Amino acid sequence: MPPVYLRVSVNDACNLRCLYCKPNGRHRDIPTDESLRLGVSDFLSIVAAVNETAGVRKVRLTGGEPLLYPDLVRLIAGLKTLSPEVELCLTTNGTLLAGQAASLKAAGLDRINVSLDAVDPAAFERITGGRLADVLAGLEALRAAGFGRIRLNAVLLKTINGQSLPDLVRLAARFEAEIRFIELMPFGPAAGFFSAEYLSAESALRRLAAHFPYLGPLDESDTALRRRLVVDGREVAVGFITPVSHPFCGRCDRLRLDSRGRLYPCLRQAVAADLGDPARAGQVEAVRNAVQNLLAAKCRPEAHWTERRMHAIGG
Repeated sequence: MPPVYLRVSVNDACNLRCLYCKPNGRHRDIPTDESLRLGVSDFLSIVAAVNETAGVRKVRLTGGEPLLYPDLVRLIAGLKTLSPEVELCLTTNGTLLAGQAASLKAAGLDRINVSLDAVDPAAFERITGGRLADVLAGLEALRAAGFGRIRLNAVLLKTINGQSLPDLVRLAARFEAEIRFIELMPFGPAAGFFSAEYLSAESALRRLAAHFPYLGPLDESDTALRRRLVVDGREVAVGFITPVSHPFCGRCDRLRLDSRGRLYPCLRQAVAADLGDPARAGQVEAVRNAVQNLLAAKCRPEAHWTERRMHAIGG
């Protein structure tokens, strides 16, 4: 098996209340039992075990909102020291980046994805409960800190942001970022409004092609279909992540570690290996064996979607 792409949810707390993720969450809500959350040494121990057992090509830190994790900079520095050759990325809602971008860069973070579902302040507040200005300030801070290859993520919502996709593309071009449009999934809170708000990648591309010259496909990247558009005279890349219209389970190499130490082989599978207790106890061999058994069980998911919430497993 080739090296895996490991997504690590460092906490399930968040300072936003996105409609499709955690609409009833409190700002800066905290897990009910802090003793269950992994510390830096526990995360490092588990990542090292996965790397030794399966090989890791990329680590992505997620949440919740990872910038709320108090030891994030120390964790990034530790991961970079542990495996300097592994690409180290982070996905954030961007609202706290203005004060942290420079320290993230200095710690060794390679790349950042910023979630941004609307460029109109009122629409952004409706979707997330937050302030668009904070995210824009964060994007400026990323450029000032020297981050290249910034990527924006936007969830497709037919009636909420479906008519403003060109504005999102223009904003991405302004920051020299590639935007990825993600199909809404019938998962967690989004299951209740999926039928009304689902917009396929094909429909989204047609809407964009009506506003910008369309030059055709680019090479795929991981699980994204990438397309070329001309925006203000410049060619830009736009990606589409299609878990509903064109599932990519057959080529998925992802594992997901949550903040309690449970390792999942798939977003849509309930099975997990609980690595938290053996990691805390320093039982390295037990962690390795559990990872090996989980990899052997990794398979295509069932047709249904689980009841798990996105913020608890990092997307």
